[in-house]
Amino acid sequence: MGEITHQQRELARQVPTPCFLYHLDVLVQQVNGLRHHLAEGMHLYYAVKANPNLGLLKRLLPLVDGVDIASSGEMEQARRAGFAPAAMSFAGPGKSLHELQQALDHQLGVLSLDSLAEAHQVAELARARGSKARVVIRVNPAREFAGYAIRMAGRPSPFGVDEEGLPSVVQEVLQLGEWLDLLGFHVYPGTQCLKGEAVEEHFAATLAMVETLIQAIPFPLRLINFGGGLGIPYHSGQQPLDGEQLATSLSRLWQPFRQKYAGCQAILEPGRYLVAPMGWYVVTVTAIKYSKGETFCITDGGIHHFMAASGGFGQLIRKNYPMINLDAENSRPLVKVNVVGPLCTTLDVLAQQVELPQPQVGDRLAILQAGAYGFTASPSLFLSHPTPWEYLADENNRLLPLRRPVHPLQWGEVTEDGD
Repeated sequence: MGEITHQQRELARQVPTPCFLYHLDVLVQQVNGLRHHLAEGMHLYYAVKANPNLGLLKRLLPLVDGVDIASSGEMEQARRAGFAPAAMSFAGPGKSLHELQQALDHQLGVLSLDSLAEAHQVAELARARGSKARVVIRVNPAREFAGYAIRMAGRPSPFGVDEEGLPSVVQEVLQLGEWLDLLGFHVYPGTQCLKGEAVEEHFAATLAMVETLIQAIPFPLRLINFGGGLGIPYHSGQQPLDGEQLATSLSRLWQPFRQKYAGCQAILEPGRYLVAPMGWYVVTVTAIKYSKGETFCITDGGIHHFMAASGGFGQLIRKNYPMINLDAENSRPLVKVNVVGPLCTTLDVLAQQVELPQPQVGDRLAILQAGAYGFTASPSLFLSHPTPWEYLADENNRLLPLRRPVHPLQWGEVTEDGD
């Protein structure tokens, strides 16, 4: 998780709470650790779903090669940030007719097809426009890969075409070649992987699968999207991925394949891995209560801003995110406390029996690894609390506001008069 600096602590003491604080220098380090070690023809995209904040996307624009989007809203957000449509990859199992029309209208770089039915739908839309759609076929691999916390391969899935039925789907898509320009494939086995060897195994297996298919059904292969899924150590005992080593290993696998298929490009599209380490969720202790031998620190932030910290975003067994007391450091005895939010529900738990320098009312606590799946992945409408601040600490350690609080019930509400 990296060493916490005095400067980071000081900046976190200055922001209003509750607040997400993003450290730009950490983002740059995460990106460069991957991108600078990728071989020719390998491109680093950012998965917007991890954190779609407009200010962050603008900072990512010069750092990455493109973006992975999963909705028309993310498409528009990326366009506002300055990303060219040609640098966008659009994936998702339930793209609406409107979204498909937008993708074709904006001439996105590539559209992932999740089914044969979607292929025919896109072909019809392209025919009506008199133009070709650039597409890849998303594949649900036949085998799963150990090492991914959430495995999406080797089992029934709403995502993609089962590998077993891929040859017939490829042939039918090729028959639609007047309106569909088939570039290649999109293969995504799972998420939150902390084992570099598992990522390498997926990469090698995908190359082998694609090569076998291309030899049986030849067509000009130009793109393989390997997805993201790179993990972050959230909990005690977890070790971080070595981005430089992983990128170097994947490049070694890629280079001989690309020599066979000259001009073929590869996309890696991590989200969490790039932005989670840069983020802190900062809250203030508003009250301390004691109940049946346990201590409860009540704060001004909660799961309506950061549901993932409660274990509500994919954890099977609840575990605490790393947390620090910004105002105590090591000057007080370590105690175990429960850190909860202000919501009127027992679910509003940010940490359970976490060991911290003894908190006091007014102390600021920071949950680390909070840059991904934070505010926009949380039930922000619940109990009608204001949304959080979001701040960026830039390369000069200036605090720049990225988003100010708003009252959630004001979002699109229509009055009796229709205003």
